[in-house]
Amino acid sequence: MARPTLAAAGMPERFFNILHGFKSRTGDGVFLDGSLTLSDSTLYGMTEQGGSNNSGTIFRIGTDGLGNSILGSFHEFDGAIPKGDLTLSADGSILYGMTGGGGSGGQGVISR
Repeated sequence: MARPTLAAAGMPERFFNILHGFKSRTGDGVFLDGSLTLSDSTLYGMTEQGGSNNSGTIFRIGTDGLGNSILGSFHEFDGAIPKGDLTLSADGSILYGMTGGGGSGGQGVISR
């Protein structure tokens, strides 16, 4: 079955579907950073700001756009402003990541 497009209504054709729009510093976070990490039908990613301390979040969302949730919010003492990509362990049970700030020296952390 062909995917319907907006071109027939005189609008440009869309080549993507938006799964989730990030819009809240105190909710799901803002300023996405790095690539998404895929495990089965779940995507994992990070925001540079937002979350409960405005120091960034780690989130997950289904490839169908359902099940969006925050796995954690960063705090200045355990890292802030996540950077780069998350890496998933070989068995799929641990996410590894980095931050550009925070931690005991204030210059970032590597965490799991």
